[in-house]
Amino acid sequence: MRNSLAGYDAQGRLVSKKKLPPYYISSLAPDSQGRLWLGQAWNDTDSSNLLLVWENGQLVKEIPVGEQPESGLVEFHGSMIAGCTETGMGFSLWEVDITSMESQEVIHVDPEQHEFLFLTTIAATEDYLVAAAIHDGPGDS
Repeated sequence: MRNSLAGYDAQGRLVSKKKLPPYYISSLAPDSQGRLWLGQAWNDTDSSNLLLVWENGQLVKEIPVGEQPESGLVEFHGSMIAGCTETGMGFSLWEVDITSMESQEVIHVDPEQHEFLFLTTIAATEDYLVAAAIHDGPGDS
């Protein structure tokens, strides 16, 4: 698998292209410091638990978080929040301080009586984090 990160200008011209590790990446977001954050989730053989932080076109930091950080990245109260699918067995939200780059789990949801509970996306307002998930069977999870 080949994987890359491409940047385009307002006229649609390719202005930058960088090689990425061979993992599925569906979450990416800029932070207020001008860095780009990517959630490295999985490939055909492995799961990942890394956020990749890019600055000035270079990878500057790999930060461990929960398993498969593919369900969104949002900035919230001075931190980046990563939505992690935990391989479809519940989910977690991880906070990374934008200054120190230290990570910690802030929310963990177990699958409870479900065979699967899959976090699909996250968002943030000024006051709240919002998480959307799909699951099997009845329940209010």
